[in-house]
Amino acid sequence: MTVGTGLIFLALPLALPAGTPSWRTLAPGLEFAILDGGAGCRKGDCHVAVVRADPASWRPGLHHTAETPGDDGLDAAGWQTRTGAAVVVNAGQYYPDRRPMGLFVKEGRNWGTRLIKSWKAILAADPAPAPGTGLASTALLDLDYDPFDASATPYRVLLQSFMLLDRTGKKRVRRSDWHANRTV
Repeated sequence: MTVGTGLIFLALPLALPAGTPSWRTLAPGLEFAILDGGAGCRKGDCHVAVVRADPASWRPGLHHTAETPGDDGLDAAGWQTRTGAAVVVNAGQYYPDRRPMGLFVKEGRNWGTRLIKSWKAILAADPAPAPGTGLASTALLDLDYDPFDASATPYRVLLQSFMLLDRTGKKRVRRSDWHANRTV
């Protein structure tokens, strides 16, 4: 997922260790900070890189190697050069054949797989113009609370992910020996 001529990361009220982050402005409406993950870190670096964006100025842009042959070996810097994005993150989980797990919809085309019901998060953006719908330009859907039908959604960009915390801050994962990096 790239943050280009308009990407948004939604900030959720997560319980983070005490201390005020030092936000650095990357561009108007786009900020970056490194937070200390504290006791929540059990392996690896405890620093958490966070980008926050003003939804009026930035929107999500999805890109996948299947769109442009030859892009399969690009690292983050390569994707940033190719797309001109201000920020680039790996926004998904992938099968060995590099297909995204879950919905990965760009301009109505699903480059991923079907909806995975046990994954509860969908980043939805760019709704088709429909006067009076009141839809946000970008939304983070929690499938335990938000109705969603992939065949009837007005959103043209969808990215499904495993939701670690629900919208109330409740953990959706059990304690295990598994470790994974996540994007905020």
